[in-house]
Amino acid sequence: MRNSRIRSFIAVFILVVFMIGLAVTIFLKSDVQKKLVLNDGWTVEYKGKSFEGVSLNSFDLNEKCNRGDIIKLKKTLDLSEIDEEDFTMRIYTRLSALKVKLADRVIYDYFGDWENTKAFVGSAYHFVILPFDLQNKEIEITITATENGAYSSLPVVVVSPSDKAYSDFANEREIGMMMSIFLMVAGFAMTVISVFGMTWDEDFKPILMIGLFAFLSGIWSFFAMKGAELFSNRFVFNSLVEYVALYIMPI
Repeated sequence: MRNSRIRSFIAVFILVVFMIGLAVTIFLKSDVQKKLVLNDGWTVEYKGKSFEGVSLNSFDLNEKCNRGDIIKLKKTLDLSEIDEEDFTMRIYTRLSALKVKLADRVIYDYFGDWENTKAFVGSAYHFVILPFDLQNKEIEITITATENGAYSSLPVVVVSPSDKAYSDFANEREIGMMMSIFLMVAGFAMTVISVFGMTWDEDFKPILMIGLFAFLSGIWSFFAMKGAELFSNRFVFNSLVEYVALYIMPI
């Protein structure tokens, strides 16, 4: 009887956590803010070749990138569609170093000295604060692959008003983040309850395994979708947590 009540309590607790998370997502959902996807009109330089008028979402690199390969994206900025003065650019890189220049001036540098350090750089969304005097100036994005096969396509480049950049980012991932947090909370609760339950009944062991799997799944999915960037810009640490959770999960 006692075991049955405990299992019922766990089931009800998980359901309550899920419903609360769903309610928070629905009622606190903010409107997606105005943003501009800079997809067209790029010049791409890759492996000694230059391509004009490139659309980022349809361009095929044709060749697999190797460690140390560099790709450069260049474009003259025109952000007149957004009635703002303060902008932030968002760029995703996978296992790559990143350097951004505006009118030949470096405005963002992430492991720009990678050729010297050969360090692990992780994967991340980079939020690049753009200077006020950016209109009609050329931006240059340099991406250096730090591992073989680090990228197979060109990154999406998004510009938002600076005060809305992170809220846009969160809105795009809110359902996934809610599910990840639910898995973490439910998995943690199942693990703790099962550890205590196993002191008098071995039947709690399967629940313990399920709890651990759910907890690690939540951690992995939360870090994989880069939800952790809302709280920490330690990109290397975030990537390591993602990989460790993924590898431990099946054990």
